[in-house]
Amino acid sequence: MSTFEPVITIDGKGHLLGRLASTVAKQLLNGQKIVVVRCEALNISGEFFRAKLKYHAYLRKMTRYNPTRGGPFHFRAPSRIFYKTVRGMIPHKTARGAAAMERLKVFEGVPPPYDKVKRVVVPQALRVLRLKPGRKYCTVGRLSHEVGWKYQDVVARLEERRKVKGAAYYERKKAARKHLSEAQKSAKVDDKTKKHNDVTTKLPSCLSPFPPLPLLVHFNLQTQTPHPPTLPNLLPASRGRNRTRRRSHLSHNSQQPDRARGLAYFLLKHKLTQVGILAPNTPAFLEAIFGIGAAGGVHVAVNYRLKKEDIAYIFDFSRVDCIIVDAEYLPLLSEFRNSNPNVKIIVDTDHDATSGELSGPFDEAVLEGLNWDQGNGGKGWEGLKGQCEDEDSTIAIPFTSGTTAKPKGVVYTHRGAYLAAMGNVIESGLNYHIGRARYLWTLPLFHAAGWKLTRADKGRPGKVYCGKNYILTYLGSRFQAEWEVSLLICPADLAQALLMMHLGIVVVQEENFLASSLASPHTLLCDELTRNLAFPWAVTAVRGTHYCLRKIDYPLIWRLLKTENITHFNAAPTVNTLLCASKEAEKLPNPVRVTVAASPPTAHLLEQMTNFNLMPVHVYGLTETYGPITKGYHMPIWETLPIKEKYAKMARQGHGFITGLPVRVIKTEQPEGVLIDVHKDGKEIGEIVFFGNICAKEYLNQPEATRKMFAGGGLHSGDLAVWHPDGAIQILDRQKDIIISGGENISSVALESILVQHPDVLEAGVVSVADSHWGERPKAFITIREGKSLQGQDLIDWAKHESSLSRYMVPREVEIVQELPKTSTGKVKKNVLRQWAKGDYSEN
Repeated sequence: MSTFEPVITIDGKGHLLGRLASTVAKQLLNGQKIVVVRCEALNISGEFFRAKLKYHAYLRKMTRYNPTRGGPFHFRAPSRIFYKTVRGMIPHKTARGAAAMERLKVFEGVPPPYDKVKRVVVPQALRVLRLKPGRKYCTVGRLSHEVGWKYQDVVARLEERRKVKGAAYYERKKAARKHLSEAQKSAKVDDKTKKHNDVTTKLPSCLSPFPPLPLLVHFNLQTQTPHPPTLPNLLPASRGRNRTRRRSHLSHNSQQPDRARGLAYFLLKHKLTQVGILAPNTPAFLEAIFGIGAAGGVHVAVNYRLKKEDIAYIFDFSRVDCIIVDAEYLPLLSEFRNSNPNVKIIVDTDHDATSGELSGPFDEAVLEGLNWDQGNGGKGWEGLKGQCEDEDSTIAIPFTSGTTAKPKGVVYTHRGAYLAAMGNVIESGLNYHIGRARYLWTLPLFHAAGWKLTRADKGRPGKVYCGKNYILTYLGSRFQAEWEVSLLICPADLAQALLMMHLGIVVVQEENFLASSLASPHTLLCDELTRNLAFPWAVTAVRGTHYCLRKIDYPLIWRLLKTENITHFNAAPTVNTLLCASKEAEKLPNPVRVTVAASPPTAHLLEQMTNFNLMPVHVYGLTETYGPITKGYHMPIWETLPIKEKYAKMARQGHGFITGLPVRVIKTEQPEGVLIDVHKDGKEIGEIVFFGNICAKEYLNQPEATRKMFAGGGLHSGDLAVWHPDGAIQILDRQKDIIISGGENISSVALESILVQHPDVLEAGVVSVADSHWGERPKAFITIREGKSLQGQDLIDWAKHESSLSRYMVPREVEIVQELPKTSTGKVKKNVLRQWAKGDYSEN
């Protein structure tokens, strides 16, 4: 939303009546004060006599209460015709509509003081732009005169006088400018001083001297330059009401910072500090991330694919006091709303915005926040919580499924956001080349909490600044557009160096995602991973372009790769497999760097991608590490190896990020807290453990789980791997109860606990099996209660329609066995079940 002018004065001459009235009505509802002058010069499309006949019929409309006489009296003046046209587009009988109409003033001619103020036009309503050449039209002034308005001549004479006075005023102004120019020349400012003044004027704020400040918490979104004198640039372009289309066009270069600022003030006004988000990839989601942070709040983004019960549990457990929800997913909150009726729900409609209007509760909340700020002195960004008192305070709580039936909340800190951003700038290379990043948000933003986290040593204080020229492109169901905002972010003690080096702030947000060595022009296309936490800030910091998709569309992805200069994108192996199998697939003329994560890719897939000029970069991480924490750094010597050996090395998870300590692989058969490394021989299997700054602070309200996670001083991943002589790690198997299907984490323990709820099931064991589409999928082995009979398909149908399982967790295969293999302690042997799933029943 753009910043409101005190009053906008529109010159009505040459505008189409209906189009101008539509634009004005929307802005009045948004709180803008508008004056329209020269209403007599407004145009009506079509022949004059047709318009006259229709207006006469309107004037003589009879009422059903008194059919013997004409209808009610109507004013004939052009200003009143325009006024009633606007009123018909506003719910004027409501309090909001009545207040909106009070913000409108209409006049014939240009009376004082509006003859001395700048008047703007509305290009989208101009007749010369909107009406095809040769089409007939008439003026409202002529129509009014023909139906009884008696002041046409008076207005014409007054306008002649005004034009004479205006010409004289312009001549005086021109003479004054000439005298000023001569005075400036007489000052004889030398070239050196002039050059110094020019440089000082253009110097970015982040290069000005600044005192040491505490770590800046949030990425401030400052508004940009003054708006051009046309109404669409003065008024916010946002969502329309056409329910057949998604929001598509966000044109103004300061819209997102203003909208985020408005949301921040709305949250402050209502004292909302813990905000949930339930939405797909939409511009409102990005606005919410920035707005919640600017208000000093904590955001909790939730997977919209979960069941109602799981969503209710997460929002209950995190104690949210407000939820921003996409209209499509509002029904998923029914259970939560029944038990929490006092939690505020803000619905985002995400509608097409070609007409420049606001719609829906989310937009109304943004507007309410901006108005509240204006009413309290208009502090703008200065009045928001740009810095926190404690760098270890919470900034976000993403939830991830682990080895228990319930997801855990991972606490992210402000300090972690800063350090992770710095690390990912280095590792991703988003701004390595000249040009703007172009990043496609196919990766679900609910996986992107927006920050990285740390629990290690205190660092130097820093400050974040804002620059210019960030573009957001949102692709809805059919449309695309660009949205520029100001979002350059630099830490205080490195501001000058980072700006000169074109470095940006990256914050990775996906569990198995990497912002790795992206070596081409910094353009990214991102696909669904499992907990990527960096790129909202990364692409923003390098003044890049965001392309937001509500769902995966492979033909569209290929079209963007070919036509939109996409140079980087991120995708899980599942998506890359389907992308390479798409009929639109063909070798690209220029290499595109593809970050591959979420599950270990096969060497065959990496070779396939390379054949299409999709250059893979393999990364690995967890939610507890803010996403990517290791990267398979490509070694030049690999190019001399045989093809299969080369791609086998590329499939490794590699080494730790530069911002963390080296990743270790420890022996598993040790007492808790004892960390002993395995041999670096590529054979001995151990558990991956992380250290350093890119580790989570804690699990939310789960001290015992936190203690186990950091047993011995390292963050235990629960993933099994080998350690190669060159220091690279390679995962051989995920932890026994984790299944990653299409980038989504599935807890086998949680799945088993649901399956045994079936009255005929005695025991259940779930393991992952390979799937060409999803990478992995769950397969269940069950035993039946004595005296009962059950078929595998019956259990699958029950899980789909009667259980509380989310759809992606339902196993496609169920095998009934006599007995599950167990250890001496009664624990199910998952390694044996995996062999059974492959058809090997030799071990019983």
